[in-house]
Amino acid sequence: MTIIQAGKPHPEHTPPVVSPIIATVEFNLFCNKENGQEPWYRIWCNDTLMTERTFRWDTYDRYLSERLILEVKPDSDNEIVIDNLSDFGEFKVDDVEIEFSQDGVTANFNITA
Repeated sequence: MTIIQAGKPHPEHTPPVVSPIIATVEFNLFCNKENGQEPWYRIWCNDTLMTERTFRWDTYDRYLSERLILEVKPDSDNEIVIDNLSDFGEFKVDDVEIEFSQDGVTANFNITA
C-alpha cells in the first residue's frame, strides 16, 4: 500500500506570495459650468467605472474632493479618467495626492497642476 501525504510544499517549489498594492488617490475636481447647467461625469480606473455624479456647485471656485481606493498592478499603467458626459462644462483636476501601501509600508506622492 502506498500512502501520499499532502503537506506543505517545500519553499523552493512555492511561488512567492505577493500581497496587493493598494493606492489611495485623492484629488480636487473643479468645474467651469456654462449657463448655470449642471454637468455630470464619470470616474473610471483601468476601464472600471468607479462613480457617476452631477456637479452641482455654483462657481469655479468650489470643488468636490474625490477619494478612490484601488488595487493596482505593479509594472502596469494604471489610469484614472474623468469623463464629462455633458455637452457643456469643463472639468479640471488639481491637488492630486497618491498613497501606495503594501504590507504596511507606504509611500506618498503629491502632484499639483
